[in-house]
Amino acid sequence: MARYSLARYILTLTLPADFDATFTAAFGSVVSIGGEGSMMNNIKVTQNNNLWETEGDVTGGYIHNQNLDRTGTCEVTIKQVSEAVAKFIRLCNCFYTSDLPYSKGVYIQVKDNEGNVVATCEDCFIQKPADQEFADKAGDQSWIFTCGKVVFNSLT
Repeated sequence: MARYSLARYILTLTLPADFDATFTAAFGSVVSIGGEGSMMNNIKVTQNNNLWETEGDVTGGYIHNQNLDRTGTCEVTIKQVSEAVAKFIRLCNCFYTSDLPYSKGVYIQVKDNEGNVVATCEDCFIQKPADQEFADKAGDQSWIFTCGKVVFNSLT
C-alpha cells in the first residue's frame, strides 16, 4: 500500500558562501520550507526539454535524438501568510542588481522527512517576485526558480 503526504517533503535552499551578508545574518545560509504545518501547497520540479525525441522522414527512416540539457525550474507554492514569503521577497531583492557579487545562484534540494533526496537543482535564481494579492481569504503564492541543472533521484 502506498502512502503519501505533502507534509513529508521539505525544500531546502542553500545560499552560496559569498551571498549577501545582511540576508544571511537575518535568515541564515540555509532556508527550509515544508513539513507539517508549513502552509506549503506544492513543490514542482521540471526539466525544460525532452531527453529523447524521435524524428522520422518520408522514406520510413528515423533517428533518435538525445538532448542532455538539464535546465529547468523549481516552483514552490505557499500560502501568502507563510513565514517563507518574507524570506523569498528578501532573497529576490538581493538579486535585483546588475552587478551580482555572488559566485552563483542558490542550490535547492527536495527531500522527504527521512532525509532521502528526491531532486536537486543547481545555480538557481528566482524568476520574479510572486504576485501579491490581497482578498477575503489568504491566497497562494507561486515562487519559481530558474535552474541551471535539475536532477531527479530514485528513492528505490
